[in-house]
Amino acid sequence: MDTWNAFTVERVTPNVPQSRNVNAFAVNSSRGGEFRLCVQVKSRRVLFYEYTGQYRSYASDLALGEAALAMAWHDVTLCVGLRSEYRLYDLISGQCTPLFSFERTPPLVTYLRNEFLLANEVPAP
Repeated sequence: MDTWNAFTVERVTPNVPQSRNVNAFAVNSSRGGEFRLCVQVKSRRVLFYEYTGQYRSYASDLALGEAALAMAWHDVTLCVGLRSEYRLYDLISGQCTPLFSFERTPPLVTYLRNEFLLANEVPAP
């Protein structure tokens, strides 16, 4: 997986190690040219990297059990949208907290202003 600057459309970093067949990714923080990146690969593992001129492992791999369709990462918490539910993972303790399930809405998750925003279809009255 290559990473590119969205404003200049220039390649800014080398390939992310072990990142073939990426299903989803999330960026944690950005300061200057440094950032943290997690990628979910086809084997359903999430790999964590820190980029400070080159990629290096940042945290232990995380096994999800199924493919993530959406992810957002902040601090030590990873929010994952799967086929039928949202989950929160604490990267320090390894604890997984199921949030809620859904039936038809494709998962959509982002981190904005100190909270995770999740999409969920509300049934018509």
